[in-house]
Amino acid sequence: MDRLILAGDAAEILDKLGVSAYGKRADGRVTIDGWAHENGKRIAFSYEVDDDVTPEELAERCMAKVREALAQNT
Repeated sequence: MDRLILAGDAAEILDKLGVSAYGKRADGRVTIDGWAHENGKRIAFSYEVDDDVTPEELAERCMAKVREALAQNT
């Protein structure tokens, strides 16, 4: 699967969870970038997309980054 399409599919899953995200291709790399708001804090993330991942797995990895950032900021 094209990594940019994969990032877009994961962004759709994240949107349903209240997290804004989008896929981006630059210099041969594909990332999923996004942000979430919780308790007045904005948490931004960027994750490089691998070929061997499903959209669901990628969305979960992004959510883990958001949860980790929230835990560090509390």
